[in-house]
Amino acid sequence: MIQCKNYTPERQSDSKKSISLPLTLIKQINRSIVTPCIAGGYLYAELDKNSKTLSCLDEESLKHIWSSEVSGLLVNQIPIMNDTMLVLDQATEDLLLLSKERGILIRNFGELDFSPSDWCVKNDKLFSKVYDDSSGSIISNFGCFEGDELKTVWEYKEFNLDWFAVSDSYALLSDSCGVLVALNSHDGSEIWRISPMQTGLFSSEEEMRQEPPGMINVTLSSHRVIGYPSIFENRIAVAPMFGNSLIGVDLATGKVIWTRRVLNSAVNTREVYCNEVYTSGPKCIEAFDVTTGEQTLKLEIDSIDIEQTMLAHHVKPLKAANGLLMFVGGMWAFTVSETHIFGVNGNQNLLYSIDKSSGKIDWIYQPDEGQVAADSKPYIANGRVYFPCLYQMYIFEGAEGFLQ
Repeated sequence: MIQCKNYTPERQSDSKKSISLPLTLIKQINRSIVTPCIAGGYLYAELDKNSKTLSCLDEESLKHIWSSEVSGLLVNQIPIMNDTMLVLDQATEDLLLLSKERGILIRNFGELDFSPSDWCVKNDKLFSKVYDDSSGSIISNFGCFEGDELKTVWEYKEFNLDWFAVSDSYALLSDSCGVLVALNSHDGSEIWRISPMQTGLFSSEEEMRQEPPGMINVTLSSHRVIGYPSIFENRIAVAPMFGNSLIGVDLATGKVIWTRRVLNSAVNTREVYCNEVYTSGPKCIEAFDVTTGEQTLKLEIDSIDIEQTMLAHHVKPLKAANGLLMFVGGMWAFTVSETHIFGVNGNQNLLYSIDKSSGKIDWIYQPDEGQVAADSKPYIANGRVYFPCLYQMYIFEGAEGFLQ
């Protein structure tokens, strides 16, 4: 199921099946949500740019099944709970509850304080940021809701969060200052809270704000911690930290079990896949064991290899005035499969794949329409790669076809 950023409420990719090359483009959707929603054998997408209705397609055949009776929808991400789904009315920002089977309007909740770009479903409960402006400034609280009436199960108001992850037992909250808070996901009670200075990584605030020595090929901000935390097997939290670092934390106790300074890639561009966390930089991709922090993979990315592969695929490389290939930022977003890493780069407007065993780029696609954006993250599901761009989505199928 794909229905939130980074695949699952845990912010982890769990697509373990490999995608066999070459990839074949099997469908192009002219309007699409940024994050594909695939659940129960169906793909939900926006197909009509004029009416802005939500459509349901059979996942395997990609045949159209229904379009919603209501139009003018904003369908960026679609939480699915039991037999219903949530979307927004683009004009009024009202929260709408639709039936999953036919897209029929069940309830209009009006304008609520939910975050439509940052919510997810776990065990048929909706977890979401909840905005509170009663103090004169906007605070991001966190809440849990259930049922067709979105009854409040609990709301946590003791932390102004930026990012979160949810597992069976825990809700993990984080902010740009590097603070982590663990909650009981059933009742919203706080279990523990740690700050960057409690991780053992830094001896002073000054050291915390400095870029670590020896770092190469990475441009970072020393003023903010960026990105979602992830949860592994309902027991280990993996989170970014100042100094381009990663930490692993025991969710039950809040004990930091490992720390890792990353020198060749940026921790704010990362993906947790199975038991590894991958990080990407302009010239390097690294992976680390989520239980120990030990490095498990390091791939050097050669710009010459990129340019040659582009030419082999009849794609003209875009170069800077100095003649060097424009590949700023490396992978803007990426996802990981068993054998390949699929990434995007906006400078060259590319989707490309890297063989994990060799580090070679072995496939490239440049869309005729649609522009790669910062959140154009490719997705993998059942033998296919979904490539969302601005107002376009390209669907590719691997050599083995659709995989159940």
